[in-house]
Amino acid sequence: MKDMVRNVYFSLKESTAGIQEKVAEYNKLAEMEKSGKYSGQYLNKSLLPQMRELKTAIERDKEAALNAANALVEDYQNKLRDLDNLHPEDITEDAKLFTSGIKLKAKDINAILARNQGNATMEQMAIRYAEENGVDLGRNVHYIGHQAQIREAGGVSSAVHYYGRWIDKPNAEVILNKFFQVSEE
Repeated sequence: MKDMVRNVYFSLKESTAGIQEKVAEYNKLAEMEKSGKYSGQYLNKSLLPQMRELKTAIERDKEAALNAANALVEDYQNKLRDLDNLHPEDITEDAKLFTSGIKLKAKDINAILARNQGNATMEQMAIRYAEENGVDLGRNVHYIGHQAQIREAGGVSSAVHYYGRWIDKPNAEVILNKFFQVSEE
């Protein structure tokens, strides 16, 4: 989760810098327009079209920045969802014990769980075997999956959405740092 948050932060930070450059350019042109030093013809032919183009570019860049950040979150969530699926390539030799016909005891299943710690496929298979065969593992063991982390990542999407209101404002970087609190190291 921490890496995903950092990736989102740095993606938004980079995008914000580009947007802020365009905002500064737009503000410079807006000051020129307000100055009264330029003819109506120059304003209509040159300055106002440049301002419209910049405004459109800023909006386009904002949308692209938010979409890119949300894509990072979605990719992270999809990887977590995939971890909860059974994968044949993750099946180890221990799986043969489940179909061997030998009634496995709690110590056998706990040993399988210990050997396959971090292997979601084997953990799910062992826990299912225990549940289906009424084997009490002597501890409260359940395969919970990654639903809590997926929901947590949804909070990052909410922060990205809210940050979208600030990305083109003068204090955007301050707000970004407050939302994500990521160190630059």
